[in-house]
Order: sequence, then structure tokens, then C-alpha cells
Amino acid sequence: GSTVGESFKIIKLNVGGTQFSTSLATLAQSPRTRGSFLATLFSVKNLPKLLKDSDYYFIDRDPLPFKHILTFLRTGFVPSESDLPRQSPEWKVLLIEIEYWGLITLQDAILTNDVVEKLKLNQNIPVLSLHDMLEVITKNDDSVTMLRQLSMAHEVCCQYSKTFRLLTSPEQFVNEVILNVLDSLLDRRVPLGTLDNLKEFLKDYDYKTADATVKTALRTIRNSLHHDKIWNEIFKDLCVSTIELTTGANGTIKDGRKFTKTSATLWNCGVIAKDMIPPDSITEWTVKLGANCANLMIGVASGTVFNKIGSNYSNGKGWYFYCYNGTLYSRTGSGVTWGGGGAANTVGTVIKVSVDMVKKTMSFNING
Repeated sequence: GSTVGESFKIIKLNVGGTQFSTSLATLAQSPRTRGSFLATLFSVKNLPKLLKDSDYYFIDRDPLPFKHILTFLRTGFVPSESDLPRQSPEWKVLLIEIEYWGLITLQDAILTNDVVEKLKLNQNIPVLSLHDMLEVITKNDDSVTMLRQLSMAHEVCCQYSKTFRLLTSPEQFVNEVILNVLDSLLDRRVPLGTLDNLKEFLKDYDYKTADATVKTALRTIRNSLHHDKIWNEIFKDLCVSTIELTTGANGTIKDGRKFTKTSATLWNCGVIAKDMIPPDSITEWTVKLGANCANLMIGVASGTVFNKIGSNYSNGKGWYFYCYNGTLYSRTGSGVTWGGGGAANTVGTVIKVSVDMVKKTMSFNING
């Protein structure tokens, strides 16, 4: 192996015409270079040539990203989004160079740093890897917050899954942690282990009898992992809603979900969910018409000003789809014709509403 003196020997580099000086320990013997091409290039077998050569060792690569790489090897520092925007050409070149040098530790550190930023956690938390990051998250006693943070970490991993080819499917690692959390919440004696097992388990799972914590946990996962097709497939047939309706004097509610209007007078009754739409989520629900019902509007409104015994579409209190002719009404009270729309008012019609609180969008799907 190398001696202590060799480890601190100064290595002079000429990277694409820019000169750098560093130690052999930084380039080849730090844990941050483990398994990398950089560590191989400056390995023990190459020491005689490198150490006797007083000239700069030439590397035909881009010097700007190498500067960031060398900073990481020395200090562990990773440039943040504000330091180096993730869509900039400089960032894209840095990712190319990281893969060229085989620096899996730097890919892991970037991924972890972006998770810390997305979750708005304390930047002083000593986090070195995704594994460390997930350990920090799972120490949270609030299972709902924990699952929401794990879902956000999963989203970051998915964003980098194709770019960071040195890392082996980091989103799968997060999946394992989420499944472990579910095992605990569901009091599973046999671990779920895989997403396929979770899908099979949920096919026969009676969500309605679950306790409040489990209901909230499942709803959180469903809403927070909407970016992933596999998770969407798992939850597509499971209603994890806790919607309970409330109405005024001119209507009745059965089983908390089935609404019947009891007055023939137009626009004198409103029905609204008791719970607010969770922030940072996609919330979906469906309305099935039990009778022909032209004078009906479906949408989102503020519960604090919602009128349960009158109309709401023209007083700036929400966003609605009008079943009679497919017109959309906004909070300003003005109607905008729905492109490609039309009536959706006959018995059996199913209207699906989707509200994306992240993108601040809302959509309606008829019999889809």
C-alpha cells in the first residue's frame, strides 16, 4: 500500500488546460472516491510514475465541472439548486463528468442534497447518503409526515433514476422503506416485501374498517406518489377517501356519501365535504348521478363561505362544472364554455373530479 508520505504527496493536474494541485489522498484514498475511475487512475500501481513526474499530469476533460468534483472530494460540498440550477448546461455537463469518473458517492450526495432541499429540512443535518437521509425521515413519530416525506424523496429519486446510472434504482430503495412503514402500520406479521405483494394485499383489504391512522397513511401515499405509474396502478381500485358530506335544509345525506335533494325549487341546496383537500396532493373523487339532474354543479369551494341552501356559482366562491351544458364557472363568477364539452346530466353519468394542489390545476372527466 501507499505510505503516509505518499498519501499527502501533492499531485499536479492539468485538466483541459486548467491547472489543479491536490493530494493523492484526496484523489484516490478518500471514501468519497471509492470504486471510481479516479481512484483507479491514481491507484498504488500508478504511484511510481505519478510521484516521480514533476510535470502536470494532463487530463483531457472539462476543467469547470472538475472544479466542482474536486471540491466535493475535499469537503463533501454539493452545489445546491441556487448555486448551480439543475436545468443549466453547466449542471448537465457536471453530471456527464460525474459518470465518466464513476463517482457513485457524488451521485448519492447530489440526490440526498436535493431531497433535503425539497423537504426543507435543516441543512446542518449531517447527511452523507440517501440511506442516512431515509434514517432521518423514519425517526419522525408522525407516520403521515414520515410517509409524505418519503414520497417526496421517492419523487426526487425518480427524477434522477435515468440520469444517475451508477446508482441502482434509488426509488426502489425508498419503496422498501415505505413498505416497512406500512408493515408496521398494518401490523403485518409477514412483511409485504414487494409492491406486487402490496397490490395483492390491497385487493381484499377492507379500507372502511381501518383505523384513522391507517386511512390517513394510505390516503397520503396515494396522493403523494401520484408521479409514479406503479403506485398509481396499486391504488387505482382502492377508494382511500374519507369524504363525508354535509348539506343544508333542502337535502339529505345517507351513509355520509349519498345525497338526495328534497326540494323541487332550483338552486336552493348545496352539499360539501366536511374535510379540506390536503395540501401538496392530488385529490380525486367521483359523483354518480342517481337521476336525471340538469341543474347541478360539481367542483371545489371554500367551506367557510359555502351556501348550503342557495347557489354558489355566481358569487365568486368556487370552481364548478355545470352538468347541464358543460360550462365551467370560476371564482370570478364568469362562465367559460368547456372545449369539447356538452351535457353530462343523465342518470348513471359518472363525473370524476381531480384537483392537483401542487400544479394548482383542476380537471373533470365524464364517464372515463
